[in-house]
Amino acid sequence: MSLITRAESRLKSVISLCESAEKKATIYNNIGAIQAHRGELRMAEKKYRKALYAYQKELPADHPYITIAENNLAVLCFRKGKYDRAERLTEEVLAKAKVQLGADHPATAKVLNNLAAIHCKQHRYDQAADELEKALAILNECDAKNSIEYATYLNNLGAARMLQGDLSIADELLRTSLTIKRKVLNPKHPEIARSLHCLARLRYKQNRLDESEQLYKEALGTRIKSHGRFSLDVADTRQGLGEVLLAQNRLDQAINEFKEALEIREKALGADHEDARTSYVFLMNAAQRRKASTTCQSASAGSGTA
Repeated sequence: MSLITRAESRLKSVISLCESAEKKATIYNNIGAIQAHRGELRMAEKKYRKALYAYQKELPADHPYITIAENNLAVLCFRKGKYDRAERLTEEVLAKAKVQLGADHPATAKVLNNLAAIHCKQHRYDQAADELEKALAILNECDAKNSIEYATYLNNLGAARMLQGDLSIADELLRTSLTIKRKVLNPKHPEIARSLHCLARLRYKQNRLDESEQLYKEALGTRIKSHGRFSLDVADTRQGLGEVLLAQNRLDQAINEFKEALEIREKALGADHEDARTSYVFLMNAAQRRKASTTCQSASAGSGTA
């Protein structure tokens, strides 16, 4: 049994002993976070909603714990691909954070980062980049340029610039983020893997396929060890690795990666989610190319013996 699974089991065993709704809400919230981490998004949503309702019952409407619970639900909506709803919830959370904590508080910067992730998915890259610049400016003012949060926002800004097509700027941002993380984190930390994954995507776009493959494989090993074989982060990296292998015409290996990514995404997100559909399209493309290649080889062999 993994450490995370043991933690979940322990939390479930003590929840009935809690007398206050607030304490129960905190436990529901923590269980939801564990389930979301594993990609069990439907179960996580139930726990997050229980936490929110319990907080609302026990605490004033403007209490930060309620804002945190609402933010967790917004992030979950994002992961489920419900971007319009996630945007609306995140904008509400951002407005509350500015009132409760201040526009220049690090927690406000975190919400800006979440909003930027949504806008990237909506292909609103300029808006996302602007939000990430604001988040970085807040941490800069807090003298937190060497923090993991600062490195994370740098990484996300690099990803946004990459999507805009500014590959040289993206390269600098992603490498700077990775440098900061390596100074303070274990080499096998999930945040290191996140940076490696983004750099691998950049190298793919730069047509540096061998480098991309090695970065994806390094990220994949860490993500499997950290999150388990069936997490959405693992699916994302398998999908990226499959695309590299497809570009190298290594069709059997690409098909295996797409199958793994598709299985995880369908189970966690449903077959209609855009990420699941993406894996399916790439899988069909690779399978068709393999079939066409086999047919050509058979035809060539037949003509050679005629």
